[in-house]
Order: sequence, then structure tokens, then C-alpha cells
Amino acid sequence: MRNMVVGLLALLFAAAIVHAGKVEPAVELLNVPNIKQMLCLYDNKYKVVLLKAYDNNRFIGTAVTNAWRARMSQMNYEVYMVPDPSNKKSALQQVGELVFGLSNEGLAEFRRIWIRVTDPKKWSTSTGSNRRFLERLFDAARTHTREIGIITNKDDFIQITGGVSLGRSDVRLWYLEDGCDKKKADLEYFAPFGDWNAMDARQYCAAAQVCGLTVNKSVVSPWSFPIRK
Repeated sequence: MRNMVVGLLALLFAAAIVHAGKVEPAVELLNVPNIKQMLCLYDNKYKVVLLKAYDNNRFIGTAVTNAWRARMSQMNYEVYMVPDPSNKKSALQQVGELVFGLSNEGLAEFRRIWIRVTDPKKWSTSTGSNRRFLERLFDAARTHTREIGIITNKDDFIQITGGVSLGRSDVRLWYLEDGCDKKKADLEYFAPFGDWNAMDARQYCAAAQVCGLTVNKSVVSPWSFPIRK
């Protein structure tokens, strides 16, 4: 029994080292940059761009433009959705509209869908209902052979879901910090919650100016994201 405990602690420690080690800079694009600005981001060592591809029950067409420009600039892109838990559209329909919106424009290669779980006022007051809706989103993503991640912070996640484990060890975490603090440009000092003992990405500075663009700055773990060299 003692050997099992020691082995488990060693694995957790190794995972913490992987997450807390080297990081790569990333940005969330808040508008549509031109090619010159995208190349400027690349020259400033940004390897990943985060794109909002679904909100207000509709696919966001600018995600296509930004994804193609990211590819042309030798950067990877990640896409996220702001889901609508009101059931105006099913979870499967919402995820499908995102997937086909990109795939129909020659962008079928993206492997992961991030789900933004913030702004508790837009969610049900029933944490159980919210957890079931998230499960349906997870299942829908898997139907389309996509991995899943959640963009959130501890307070919002606990208020929306009750903070209990969702029983999903394969769900990535992109953690949102308030304001702008360069001291948090790493993946260290994480207080576990939900299913997570570590972060895969961390937004540490909102509404920053880079290359003439307003962006949200993050760092990501190369272990979690395929980084183009």
C-alpha cells in the first residue's frame, strides 16, 4: 500500500513539473488582424492564437479569416465557444454549427473545442442542470471526434457547476486571471478545483496592446498544445 501511495505521489509530482515548466506565449484575438499584424505576432514569439468561433447561438465567421491568417503566419490556432445553456438549440446543434462552420471552409484539422464557462448570470441557477448541459456538450464534441477543454476560473466554475468533479480526466483547463499581472505568466501556483490539479493554459493579461491589436495574453504548455517550430 505504501509503495502505491509513493508511486502516485511521484506521478503527480512529475505532472506538476511538466505543467509548471517551459511555456509558450499565446493570444486571444479580439478583432480581425491583417497579415502584417499576424506576422508581427509571430515575430514576437506568439505560437498559439485563441479564436472565438461560436457565441449567441451562431457561428462567428471571422474565426475563419483569423484561422487562415494564423496558418499563413505559421501559428497554431485554438477555437472556443460561448455556449447557450437555455436549450434554444441543443448542445449537439451548437457544437455541430461550430465544427461545420470551420470544416466547410477547409479548416477541419482543428482537434479541440474549448468551452467557456464564465458569467454565471447566463447559466441556470441549478448547478445540476449546468453539469448535465456540459456533459451533453462533451458528448457532442466527441461525436465530432474533437477533444475538449474548458475556459474558466475557480469562482465562476464553482458557482456554475457546484465545483464537484465532472469525472473527466481528459478535459483541459485554460484558466482566466483577472486584470493584467505579468508575474502570472506561468503555469505555477495553482489551487486545484473540479477535475484539475494543474493548468494547461493561463490568461494572465486582458486587453493588452500588441502589434497594434487589443488581445488577451496567455501562456500555454507545449505538452498540451502542438507547437509549430
